[in-house]
Amino acid sequence: MMILMLLLFFVFNASAQEFSLENLKQHVKYLSSKELSGRGPGTPGHQMANQYIRSRLDEIGLKTYHQLATHPFPGKPDIKNIVAKLSGTDKNARCVVLTAHYDHHNTSLEDQYFPGADDNAAGVAILLELARVFQSNPIKPYFDLYFAFPDYEELYLTGGPFLVSYIKSQCKKVLFNLNLDLVGAKFFPGMENIILALGGESAKVLNDLVKKSPITGLRPMVASGYIIEPFGIPRSDYWNFKQARIPYLFYTAGSPWFYHTPKDTFDKIDFPFVEKITRHLYQVIAEADKQKKGYRFITFPKVNYSTDAMKLSKILRRILDHKEENKLTPAEIESITEHYLNLKDGGSHIKKRNIHQAVIKLIRTVGSKDLSTERR
Repeated sequence: MMILMLLLFFVFNASAQEFSLENLKQHVKYLSSKELSGRGPGTPGHQMANQYIRSRLDEIGLKTYHQLATHPFPGKPDIKNIVAKLSGTDKNARCVVLTAHYDHHNTSLEDQYFPGADDNAAGVAILLELARVFQSNPIKPYFDLYFAFPDYEELYLTGGPFLVSYIKSQCKKVLFNLNLDLVGAKFFPGMENIILALGGESAKVLNDLVKKSPITGLRPMVASGYIIEPFGIPRSDYWNFKQARIPYLFYTAGSPWFYHTPKDTFDKIDFPFVEKITRHLYQVIAEADKQKKGYRFITFPKVNYSTDAMKLSKILRRILDHKEENKLTPAEIESITEHYLNLKDGGSHIKKRNIHQAVIKLIRTVGSKDLSTERR
């Protein structure tokens, strides 16, 4: 028994050192290249991205399921989700699902395209590298691992419901979902090495898994998912798991100023940061495997607005600490300071609307402002 325990420890910890920074770069470079010209559904570039992902998974020995579905909007090309399964040792067929959408945007202009390096080539790259490392392990997790790449995230998340339905038909119990979107670049100067893990209210055990999976130089900040939905609009494919009452964490660094523009390019990606996220996710899954719990879903208990407010105030404080780099005007400084002071101590006076007002201000101030030193 002792030998087995030592072997398990060695396998998981040794494999965690085998991630390839060059692999991550290669995936993002190709997926965001002009050759793919935006990866918009129904385009040659989209088909090339689809084939690239399936080929990489096939190379490491994971069979891919090309889940075709008719788009619910008339005239739209078919949905083409990609799913790969790594079988675990649990005969009860419980599973963990990792997701990162691979579609992006087209443009009708011939002289430019939307590379989508951060949105969401970086997330796809992380999943491909995690799949490679887990597949190379001689010892597998007790649960099945699904590496899923939803299509049509950019158009009302229409690929996600088909994906969740398919996973549920194959897996008796989905333990939790880890969704990646906009994980490759900093939201604004001052947010270096901070990754948000949103959805912590869906199951307390997910908070515990994050805390027990430290990676040097990476600061995961767990908070409730509602904080990024100020208008009630879902922001990524975590939403369909949430609707199915499945625990989730939505990993994101935030929407940088070049979000959904032709400037979302390969050079914007912080690859050491991306590698840290990859290692962290590996540790989260390894920790879940070690605990071998059923992960009973907690149906959205009463949200602690005070705690979320204090976490958001730390982000506002970072904006103020880097006000020159963030090109803040005096009026913006005054407004953000007001939000910061209102949220920093938490308290029973904090309401959801206070948090949403601060998030809207944050997005309009640094999420949509061109912070590049050279503007083209």
